Amino acid sequence: MAVASVGFGACATAITGMALGPVSSASAVRPRPRPAAVSRVPVRSPRSATAGVGLRISLKVSPERVARRSAVGFDLRLSAQHAVGALGYRLFFGDGTSRANAIPLYCRADPGVPASADWSFRHRYAKAGTYHVVVTGFVNCTSSHAVAKATVVVS
Repeated sequence: MAVASVGFGACATAITGMALGPVSSASAVRPRPRPAAVSRVPVRSPRSATAGVGLRISLKVSPERVARRSAVGFDLRLSAQHAVGALGYRLFFGDGTSRANAIPLYCRADPGVPASADWSFRHRYAKAGTYHVVVTGFVNCTSSHAVAKATVVVS
């Protein structure tokens, strides 16, 4: 099982340096973060980091190497110390497909409360190759977000 590295940036494209492809329609309900307002803080360890609202992200991929059309498991954990809105994600599988959760469009008037969410997915790759998986986690009503990356090799 692999754990992806974590980083921060203005957007997922700037972090990876590659075009990430279309985002599913479920992500259209979330306002886009303003890149200039993104908090940048040092990474505390290779597997976790914290941004403006205390946002932490973890992506586990199992297995990292598979045969074509075999299922790959993705476990995503997102938590925030001061969530003023709903937690959300955009996951790009690296093969032109993606997924995102639908989130309610609400904001809290207070400084926020601790929140966490876990998601598990399965994905099958049709073609052999090396796929760069990128997930962006965010807290609605803020510009804070965190990015985790992983690589899947399909033979």
